[in-house]
Amino acid sequence: MLMFFKKRITNEKYSGIWKMLFFFFKYIQMFVLLYLFLNGISNLNNLKNLGYMLFFVVYTAYEEVYRKTGVLLILFNASFIMGQYLFTFVYPLVIDDQMMMQSRYKWLNLYPNSNPSTNPFNFSDGESMYFRFIPEMADWIVLVSLSLLQQVNTMYRQKEEIVKLEEFMKNSLKDENEKLIYYYGRVEKIIKSMAIYSILVFMIFIHSSIETNLINWVFFVLNLINFAFIIRGTKELKFLKQSLCITNLIKVWSLMILILDILFICFIGEIEKVNQPESLDQRFKKAYPVLYSSMDIIGFRTSAVLTSGGDNINDVYQMKLEKRFLAYIAFFLLSLYLSYYFKQQIVNIQADQSMDEQEFKKLFEYSRRKAVRNEFLDAIALSE
Repeated sequence: MLMFFKKRITNEKYSGIWKMLFFFFKYIQMFVLLYLFLNGISNLNNLKNLGYMLFFVVYTAYEEVYRKTGVLLILFNASFIMGQYLFTFVYPLVIDDQMMMQSRYKWLNLYPNSNPSTNPFNFSDGESMYFRFIPEMADWIVLVSLSLLQQVNTMYRQKEEIVKLEEFMKNSLKDENEKLIYYYGRVEKIIKSMAIYSILVFMIFIHSSIETNLINWVFFVLNLINFAFIIRGTKELKFLKQSLCITNLIKVWSLMILILDILFICFIGEIEKVNQPESLDQRFKKAYPVLYSSMDIIGFRTSAVLTSGGDNINDVYQMKLEKRFLAYIAFFLLSLYLSYYFKQQIVNIQADQSMDEQEFKKLFEYSRRKAVRNEFLDAIALSE
């Protein structure tokens, strides 16, 4: 596949559309990951959607990780299709335990959430037990899409060849559109400088829609410090390094909290399991009662809510859970961009300083050689 594109990119006989396709295919996985993210955020209280959220965050943030481990997402999605089919054989053995059907098997996505637990697959009496279950079409579409993307992913693993082709295309575009590239660079610089302030203000504004707890207070303090550093200025190398340090703290903190929150929901749960005395939730409550009662203050559980009218308490919890996860993901992705921006600024300033030092060194050496030459000529003149 790489040779197919290489032939069409380097040969002037082929259309420039191939160059655009090459860049498009490099980031095409983002569309599938965005679909998984939107699908996952709709209901976070099950394993599949929590996994989709985690894959979205990691793979959008670290492209290299996706290139090496993209097959894990395929296996993850395929496991639920296979798991649902296998569950159709054994569900009559556990259907009498309604608590297990609701709390475990439904949470594991082993049968559709919209179907009743008494007949989770809507099977008719006397129907053959084999090949009667049709998985959700959306799962198959995602599986096929990910399998096709894996073929594209294999092409982009050849890093050296990809870098050479990208450099070739960038140079070609510069030669063909010098004026357009110049104005694009000017506009990009202005937009980036404005975007930094907009991002920092937005990161602070997010706190108006999320709960007040210890985890979010750490975010709030770090965001305020970062905003203050930017207001102070980013022209000096020392200031940029300080802003980069705070941004990296936000990035690490948001990723760590996001992973811990997913693990907490998987093993303990967002809502207390009062009717399941042997669950990990109740064991944790018995072992560490003070810590358990402080989970909402720490930020791993939604604080007690009062519903007005006919609001469902579960819907309110789900809404707050969605806001919490969206805030963590926003903090992580925005801090990634800020970190990249600050690193680029540091590299540019260091390059300018290095160039100034080299120019000064050349000037100093020239002046010194000129002085030695003049002294030598003066000595010759005196000797004569």
